[in-house]
Amino acid sequence: MSVRFEQAGDDGQLGGPDEIAAIAFSLSIPGLELADCTGPNADGLTPAVIVPPAVAENLQVFVENLFCETRQSCLCPGEGEVREPFVNVVVFGPKDFPAGPPAEIPLLPEGELVAFDLRIAGTGTLPLHIYSELDDPEAFPPPPFTALLSVADREAVDRTADRTSGTSQVIVEDGEVVVLPCVGDCSEDGRVGIEEVVRCARIFSGLGSRRDLSRVRPGWRRRRVHRRGPGFRPKLPGREPLPARRRSVAERARAGLRRSHGVGRPRGSRHRLVKTPWCRLFFRCVS
Repeated sequence: MSVRFEQAGDDGQLGGPDEIAAIAFSLSIPGLELADCTGPNADGLTPAVIVPPAVAENLQVFVENLFCETRQSCLCPGEGEVREPFVNVVVFGPKDFPAGPPAEIPLLPEGELVAFDLRIAGTGTLPLHIYSELDDPEAFPPPPFTALLSVADREAVDRTADRTSGTSQVIVEDGEVVVLPCVGDCSEDGRVGIEEVVRCARIFSGLGSRRDLSRVRPGWRRRRVHRRGPGFRPKLPGREPLPARRRSVAERARAGLRRSHGVGRPRGSRHRLVKTPWCRLFFRCVS
């Protein structure tokens, strides 16, 4: 998932929303978590926080709640600690402050600011939201330890809003992740176990009922179960083989998986993400 940024149009003046040099925000990620919480790198980030080269060259990216150092909740909790459903991010420059004359403050580049490698911890539609002053507090109540969106220009002036007219100078486009459940995942735990595979095979072969599933997925209701008459018995030693027109259990299972996943779907994939435009959260400054 990426967070992208776009400067406002040139207003011909020093500073302003067309020269944003720093941004701070809290990104809500319910049902998602960082995919990698291994030891931090030289910049204090885990491999799940991806900084583009254009940003890493001149700017610092700081994730304030990455580890539980000063409180009992964070993105990478340990034993007895709580995982937070949001990311606190600050991007500013310069990356290295020289010892001589004051350094020139670089502007935020347009495009991707930072990306996150996330693991799915929920199902359904997972909203991605940036908390800001424009939020309805009843619809988007900010959790403790979050911050409202804030941007500043290279003159260190807050350009988040025009306080005189009471209008925002930043447009935020939220996103969402739609998680489709695994085929055959009756318990919705993100995995298909051996018992669930056996249940599915019995249904495809006509030996079982859809009631065998603890929770029937909508996809199963669209499949037709070939029911046998009361005299049908599976093949046993000494009995005549089934008619050639009947397909084996494996063939029925493969046909069902092709219908649900689509021909050519990579093997071993468990979830399919359907992301809204570029699955991005987009900041656009306006003059």
